[in-house]
Amino acid sequence: MLQEAGDEEGLKDASKKLREYKDKYKDYSKEHGLGMHNDRTQVYGYDRSKSMKTVWSERKALIRTTPGVTSDFSVNYPAIDNKDYAKKYKGLTDSWLGDRRAVETARKCIKENDGTLFENVAILDSRNGKMICDFMRPGETGGEIIIPKASDNSFIVIHNHGNNDTFSFEDFALLNNCPQVKSIIAAGHNGIIYKMSVEKGKRLDLSNQNAYNDYYRDFNRRYTMENGNFDSIQYYCNALGWRFEYE
Repeated sequence: MLQEAGDEEGLKDASKKLREYKDKYKDYSKEHGLGMHNDRTQVYGYDRSKSMKTVWSERKALIRTTPGVTSDFSVNYPAIDNKDYAKKYKGLTDSWLGDRRAVETARKCIKENDGTLFENVAILDSRNGKMICDFMRPGETGGEIIIPKASDNSFIVIHNHGNNDTFSFEDFALLNNCPQVKSIIAAGHNGIIYKMSVEKGKRLDLSNQNAYNDYYRDFNRRYTMENGNFDSIQYYCNALGWRFEYE
């Protein structure tokens, strides 16, 4: 009703309360080993794209000077369709052909989400860049990315970030929890890319839900008005001996 009536402020408040309720329900279900019933938190007629806009309108106030961060989600085509952009992926895989495939995968992730905050996720073979899994959209799979079983350092995960921000805690946890993932790449719509890999660094034990929640809260505590997730990622990578770079 608020959406149809054009009450933007009321819609923001209602959207925020709905997300808070969903988060509490999710935490309670995990803590007690219960399955989730999404129908209990579904508001029929509610526009999910409107919800995404509401989330971003709240987050914009926290974004200041993270390298390249913006509230404009459109793709800068000249920035990604050139040789210099391709050079950013050099050495990502074990072959020049694999690096080329990684570049094309990143470009496709970006272009398919031009003007939006939606993300595509691709899993590539770290040796030759061949696609292991078709593109996935976390928002359409409950936010869960399924990494196939394999030996250590078998895969590279590439996904786009429409706001050009660095890695989220979920990105960090995916790399931490999956030794079969060699590196994770976040490709911004403006041409910036972020790279993160464990290499010889340490991993946190996030198998326990309480431990996961503790690190999640600490990660968010380090989020700053000036640098967003950048400070949090940099802190954890330095503390654990991981490699983190952007260009």
